Amino acid sequence: MVVRYRDGEVVLGSASPAAGFAAEVKKAGPPEVDVEFESESAEYRVRAEWSGGELSVETESDLD
Repeated sequence: MVVRYRDGEVVLGSASPAAGFAAEVKKAGPPEVDVEFESESAEYRVRAEWSGGELSVETESDLD
């Protein structure tokens, strides 16, 4: 996943899933980016936003 900074906000540059995964773009920005990567046995979620003058990134995972 590539996130680009632009004028105090973030936008999605690209979301390329690994083999066996699919990507679902929930929000492509601005002001925030939210992407889920999912396979048959795992799910990952990545959120990014520009907050307080810096990049904030959160990740979640759910492994079966």
